Amino acid sequence: MHSRHRGQIEIIRELVASSRPGVRITHLMHAGNLCYASVLDYVDLLLKSRLVEERFLGDSKMYFATGKGLEFLRAFDEAESLTLPEIDQPFVVR
Repeated sequence: MHSRHRGQIEIIRELVASSRPGVRITHLMHAGNLCYASVLDYVDLLLKSRLVEERFLGDSKMYFATGKGLEFLRAFDEAESLTLPEIDQPFVVR
C-alpha cells in the first residue's frame, strides 16, 4: 500500500472539522498532526478565511468552526464523494 502525503486542503478540512465543538490550539495541533509553528500558520489562514473564529472562554482562547467553515466541510465531503476511490496498486497500461 502506498502512503500518501496530505495536501493543504485536507489539513484545513481536518482542522475545521475538529473545531466544530470549540477547541484549544493544542487540540488543533493533535487533530492536524502539526507542530506548534505550523498550526499557528494554519489557524491564521483559517481566521482570515473566516472558516473558524476565535473566542475567549474565561482565560482560554478557543477556536470554533463558523457557518462558512461548516459549509466548507459539506462542500469538501461532497466533492470527495465524487472522486475516484484510492487504489492500492498503480494502473497498469496494457
